[in-house]
Amino acid sequence: MWCLCSKFRAACQGGAAEGLPAPGAAGHALTPAGTPANVPGVTRAERAPRIALAWGGNVLVIVALSVWGRPLLAAVNRAVSRATLGAILLGITLGALGAVACWLTLRRGPARLLHLLWLVPVGVGMELFQETLEERIHVPLFGLLGFLSARLWPPGRAILLGLGVAAGDEVLQAWLPDRVGDWRDVAVNGTAALMGTALAILGRRSS
Repeated sequence: MWCLCSKFRAACQGGAAEGLPAPGAAGHALTPAGTPANVPGVTRAERAPRIALAWGGNVLVIVALSVWGRPLLAAVNRAVSRATLGAILLGITLGALGAVACWLTLRRGPARLLHLLWLVPVGVGMELFQETLEERIHVPLFGLLGFLSARLWPPGRAILLGLGVAAGDEVLQAWLPDRVGDWRDVAVNGTAALMGTALAILGRRSS
C-alpha cells in the first residue's frame, strides 16, 4: 500500500519532468502557502459544497436505515447468507481504511501510517464483534460521518456532531414501534465517528 501511494505521489509531483515549469520558476510565483499562484486547482472552499453534500447524504442513509432498515435487511438476509454479508462489510471497512492510508500518505507522508497500527485493529474488531448486520453497517457509516465532519468543521464541532448524530439515531429508534434505542449502540457509533474524525485530522496539511 505504501509503495503504491508513494509511486502515485511521485507521479503527481513529477510534472516538471513533462515540461511543466517548476514551482517558483518564472511565471510560477509561489503563494505564502508554498503553492504555485497561477496553477489552477481545487481550493478548500470549492471542495466544501461537495463534502457537505456527501455529509448530508450519509446522515440520510443513517436515518433511512433506522426507519426502514429492518425489512430491507430481512430481504437481503433471505437472498444472501449472513457470513457472505459479514465478509462484504468487513471488506468494505478494510477497503475504506486502505483508501485512507493512501490519502494520508499523499498528504502527510508515510509517517502518518503508524496511526493505522491502532486504527485498523479497532475498526476491524468493531466489525467482527457486532451482533447484527445493521450494527456492522453502522461502523463504516459513522466512521465516514466523522471523517466528513472533520473536513467541514473544526475538530471540536466535528466530534460533537458525530456524537450527536449517534445519540440522535438511537433516540429516533426508541420512538419507532419496531425498534429499541440502545446506549451501547451510541458508544459503538460514537467511537466509529471519533475514528473517522481522527483520521481526517491526521491528514490535514500544515499551513
